[in-house]
Amino acid sequence: MQKKLFIAVLVIFWIFPVFVGADQKRPTTAAEIRALMEDSTVTVPTADMVPLAKFSVEVNDVGDKVRVTIFNPAMVSTENLPKPALKVKLASGILHAAGQSNFYFANVVVKKGKISFTLPNYAQGVGEPVVEHIWGYAEAMDGDIGFFLLDSENPWVIYQTDGALISKDSLVIGLVMYPDKPTVSLKSLDKGKLDQGRHPELAE
Repeated sequence: MQKKLFIAVLVIFWIFPVFVGADQKRPTTAAEIRALMEDSTVTVPTADMVPLAKFSVEVNDVGDKVRVTIFNPAMVSTENLPKPALKVKLASGILHAAGQSNFYFANVVVKKGKISFTLPNYAQGVGEPVVEHIWGYAEAMDGDIGFFLLDSENPWVIYQTDGALISKDSLVIGLVMYPDKPTVSLKSLDKGKLDQGRHPELAE
């Protein structure tokens, strides 16, 4: 029985390399292995070689609050290296437009691959649509810091361009809050970044 088990394990280890990286030819003959060992070139692995998990945003109206949940939040360092975020500090365009010197409203720790926060539904207070922009900064697990990375392709994310390129520090979550109907994204209204605050023209 032990001999059969040993043979089975040996067969598994012999077959396994055939399936791992099967799309890349691996050396099998003595000549091929020798040529490989004599070749001094190597690929230097970097942290961004494994793609980040898909970023997504979910927005829900809960009474007089708007709840925003961001799945798989990430950051991009000042060296443009994207990494999963561990902590996020969020800024409010409404607070910024109101002249608040500190327009950051939340420090959020990523838990189970997501962050969640609430905002007042400002539109219910003024009786007309209100535009809000959310952006932030983040820290990675290794202590690296940088911009809170927002996916420009996401339906809740808007931005400005610098020529043909997206300006990474202009990426925001663009919300339109209503006093009497669900919050929607600015992008869904074919709008880019607007002044934060009242927008009665968006009521129609």
